[in-house]
Amino acid sequence: MDEIITLDELNKKYDIVYGKHRIDWIRSHCPRNKKIVDIGGNTGHTFNGYDRKFVTTVDLDVYQVENFVRSNAEDLPFKDREFDIAVFAEILEHVDNPEIALLEAKRVSKKLIISVPFEHFWGSDLRPFHLFETIVEENNGNLLNEAVKGNPTCIDFYKEDNHRHLFHHRFFTPQTLEELLIKVFGCVDYMCILENNSMWCIGAIIE
Repeated sequence: MDEIITLDELNKKYDIVYGKHRIDWIRSHCPRNKKIVDIGGNTGHTFNGYDRKFVTTVDLDVYQVENFVRSNAEDLPFKDREFDIAVFAEILEHVDNPEIALLEAKRVSKKLIISVPFEHFWGSDLRPFHLFETIVEENNGNLLNEAVKGNPTCIDFYKEDNHRHLFHHRFFTPQTLEELLIKVFGCVDYMCILENNSMWCIGAIIE
């Protein structure tokens, strides 16, 4: 969190893509005729406009989305390589065990596409580095109102963790994400940095 990072340093190693929303970047790597599992997909908004018979949306909370499965990202109820593509769109910062979640996503797919927030470049209005513990303190331990505010269309929240899964537990830089992916998979096929209206994200692909 305290690591000092400059764009010049990042530009030496990673592609920096300006004006590209993370959802547009993800969709550009997800052909509409491929079987996709959208892990932690929430309302399924990442794939709005796709034929839902090709997209399985998975989440710990329940949403009214066609082809929806309620599941923990660390224990997916699917066969090996059942999908062409697995997507983690802003999920790794939420899960308890990112290494297990990554292995599960790759187990059930042939290709893994990841995006995570890059909060080191966020403005204060986006509340970077806002830890779960701080949110608990601000809400006197009751996070239901915060959960509903951020997810108003949820039908049923998973409550056993006091809604912890809805908030960030860790903060990635390109280096720490790359280190995690190399530790889990031995390599990273592609990484980039995405900027859209001061919302910075990191993208990665594992083939």
